[in-house]
Amino acid sequence: MAPQLKSLYEFNRRSVRTTQHIYKLVILLNIILCLKLSAQEKTQSGTGYEYSNTIGVRLGETSGISYKHIFDKGNAFEGIISFWPYTVGATGLYEKHLQTLVPGLRWYFGGGGHFNIGGYRRTYYRYHGDYNTAYTYHSNAFAAGVDGIIGVEYKFKWIPLALSTDIKPYTEINNYGTVNMAIDPGIGVKFTY
Repeated sequence: MAPQLKSLYEFNRRSVRTTQHIYKLVILLNIILCLKLSAQEKTQSGTGYEYSNTIGVRLGETSGISYKHIFDKGNAFEGIISFWPYTVGATGLYEKHLQTLVPGLRWYFGGGGHFNIGGYRRTYYRYHGDYNTAYTYHSNAFAAGVDGIIGVEYKFKWIPLALSTDIKPYTEINNYGTVNMAIDPGIGVKFTY
């Protein structure tokens, strides 16, 4: 194997391994939180539906680790740290949570912003007779944008778990002057405490 292809193969293998380690860490953290929270006594009003914090994952175009803190009167802050190959992003959202007639079911709406740092990696190959040469192109990029969000969240009564589904449309501009827009639907699984 050509030295360039071998080094590219090793880099890609390490990158996949790192991503797998991050996913294992998130799962382990969620299991530990679940065990800790299930061992705690309920000190809230006793209905089983109240909570002030959640931590978990959001899966969608903006996928990542999500943390939400609900202040008084249903005002909340949600932060999402997202990972893609060669890119890391952070999203901050102010949300307003409102109760529905169904116990444990809330709907929420709000807005905020995000930024992403990273870039993509493109590899192309040239064939020179009996051997191949791999060329790798790196692109450093920065993007920032505004987000909106609307969704519903259901908290189970007897276990510290909430499920959510939402739509988080956003518009962003990157350092190359390109404007991107997306609807970004997602689902979330979060432990509550």
